[in-house]
Amino acid sequence: MTTVQTLPRGLKPESFERGGSIPGNRIPTVRFVPDDLDYKGRGGGKPQKIKITISGEISKEIHILFKGGMEDALKLLMTHFSLVCEKKYAERLDANQRLINTKNKEYDRLKTKSSESPDLVDLSEAITELQHGRKDLKNAMFELLGQMVSDNLRKKWEIIVARECDSPDFVNLDRKRQTVKRGRNLKSLEACYTHFLRLFGPQDSAERQKNYLQQLLWLSFDITNVGQCFFRVSEMNQCITWMPSLKNEENLPDEMPRIEPLNMCCWETWDLPM
Repeated sequence: MTTVQTLPRGLKPESFERGGSIPGNRIPTVRFVPDDLDYKGRGGGKPQKIKITISGEISKEIHILFKGGMEDALKLLMTHFSLVCEKKYAERLDANQRLINTKNKEYDRLKTKSSESPDLVDLSEAITELQHGRKDLKNAMFELLGQMVSDNLRKKWEIIVARECDSPDFVNLDRKRQTVKRGRNLKSLEACYTHFLRLFGPQDSAERQKNYLQQLLWLSFDITNVGQCFFRVSEMNQCITWMPSLKNEENLPDEMPRIEPLNMCCWETWDLPM
């Protein structure tokens, strides 16, 4: 999200909202005019950063999030997911599982011939080492986000991960209470993202955001140009996919629809100035 650099400074949110004010229960967590991103450390001053190694000599400097709103948290999670992809955690876990499967088949084949084969011990140790490596990879994927936030937010993230991944008692994203651990994987990472964002906004953030884009947003082309407006709207629309939704609330009816982003082609045609 680079809107802070592309939109003119000094804009007021009310200038882009119908009626000039929004009832408290309808205020979105990401408005057209964004809050200034704040990555200041405990004592203020320069933003604090951490260097994340991607592979070999390739690394990136990432801002540490100490405080902020929903947009700051979304930026953090998008950066984290990008790093997860760049560090190829999914591919490495798949390769690890294939090796474990191959070793297990070899172990079973040898055991059928002789349960006292010396190679069985070596294979068993290799399988155990691969399993430990797999566990370390999964943990690293989640611990990476903990490195990108303040100590206070890291503790909250760890509580979320423990509840959503390591506990047999949790509510999945389809509002169903589960009694079996789901473990640490990309699917459970998505659930952790959703609950982390609840620290920054209400459960109906996605609903509010879509309602804001459909009914409350008013594009003022006299103080911004068309390109700036639609770039920003596209950013806000992308946020809907990530935001907490009532669809994730336990015990709500199955008929409740999942909130989907707007069709930007139709939206832009409708809102372009004549």
